[in-house]
Amino acid sequence: WDAAVTMFMGPTGPYDPPHKSKANESNRMLGDLWIVSDFSGTFEGIPFTGHAQIGYDAARKKYVGTWIDSFNPNVTHMMGTYDPATRTMTYETKGVAPDGSPSKGKNVVVYGDDSRVMTMHVAAPGTDQLIKVMEVVYTRAK
Repeated sequence: WDAAVTMFMGPTGPYDPPHKSKANESNRMLGDLWIVSDFSGTFEGIPFTGHAQIGYDAARKKYVGTWIDSFNPNVTHMMGTYDPATRTMTYETKGVAPDGSPSKGKNVVVYGDDSRVMTMHVAAPGTDQLIKVMEVVYTRAK
């Protein structure tokens, strides 16, 4: 997948204008149960890599996953649901921010036939108010 990344917020506050970059993602199945995803790009000229595992937890009746990347020494846990009518996956996220503070948020992925859009929201420090920090528009690579 080709990815067009737009960052609206960074570690020191909002980007004005938003920061844009390009990235790539490859996905593979691990058996019939898990998707393993590898993401690579740059952020402000610095190489960035990320890795996710996503599957369905039958006991919880939820999709579950983890995310790790080269900018954060901590893992983010995801749990969510899929709405087939809108082709939308919504994950609640929990983890630890790079500065060591608790982090929670929401990722929403809307699927098209050869595209998808992921929007990431993170809770503002000390609140439950979610702030849009990133949007990634994926298109199937040629």
